[in-house]
Amino acid sequence: MNKIKEQLRLKMLGQLSDEKTELDVDNAYSVVRDVAVSFSVFCVENYHTEFETWTRDSLPKGKIQSKKSYGLLDIEEVFKIFENEK
Repeated sequence: MNKIKEQLRLKMLGQLSDEKTELDVDNAYSVVRDVAVSFSVFCVENYHTEFETWTRDSLPKGKIQSKKSYGLLDIEEVFKIFENEK
């Protein structure tokens, strides 16, 4: 079973009628999948994800480097930026 769908199902358990649970889980999974792919594309377009551009050292775990400012940012910080983009 898909890990994401299983987590969604567990979170929604008891909140939905049995008949609608599968449909709601599938709909929620579709949203999660679309956001994950969009966030990945956003990161590739705007950030360096493997090496610092000047030193070629590996980036610290959980950090990515802005292509504009070259500053290191926490991945959760970047997700907040992504969420607020229009």
